[in-house]
Amino acid sequence: QSVVEKQQQASCPQSHIWVAASAGTGKTKILTDRLLRLLLEGNGPDRILAVTFTKAAAYEMEHRLMGRLKFWHGASGELLIKDLETLGIQATPDLCNRAQELFNLLSNNPQGPSKGLKIQTVHSLCQSLLTQFPLEAGLNLTLHTLEEDQQELLLKRAAETHLFSPEFEPLWSRYEPAYMTDLIIEMIQSPQGKQALLSLSLEEFDLFLEK
Repeated sequence: QSVVEKQQQASCPQSHIWVAASAGTGKTKILTDRLLRLLLEGNGPDRILAVTFTKAAAYEMEHRLMGRLKFWHGASGELLIKDLETLGIQATPDLCNRAQELFNLLSNNPQGPSKGLKIQTVHSLCQSLLTQFPLEAGLNLTLHTLEEDQQELLLKRAAETHLFSPEFEPLWSRYEPAYMTDLIIEMIQSPQGKQALLSLSLEEFDLFLEK
């Protein structure tokens, strides 16, 4: 099989496919083609969910999807047929009509372009599920997501409360509070530091300060 044939096979909605490939080899194209074929088969945008690891990948997929639908909306005749057939499908008159309607279908969604079709990161998917089902997850109904700067502020406060507790009193006369606070901020910016910050003992933190 050629690379194109393998990509067409992988983008077929009726196939359960696992794609393992290095960067820049067309994984995003396959996923986008699969979404396009799902839409062409008559699946409603609100019944489709695509999950990615990064916001950049989600944006790229949405950008490619809407760009292709916009092209189909303005194309006709042989140009439209030829482009549809690159997906590995037969471009019947009904399919061509469906292709030309999809851009308006997604663009006129009250939630915004392509918003009926969900392209989310793993993080945003989990967040949306927790927001929709807080009681089932054992969470407070007032659940809301903190921005990154808010997370760092709360972590800094927690760390200061921990490090300026009586347990750490021997360090206060040896190090300036401002220095310890600056060090806390530096640790927050490090994934390893974040994890260790609230679990350091007096001896461990003293050694850390001396480095």
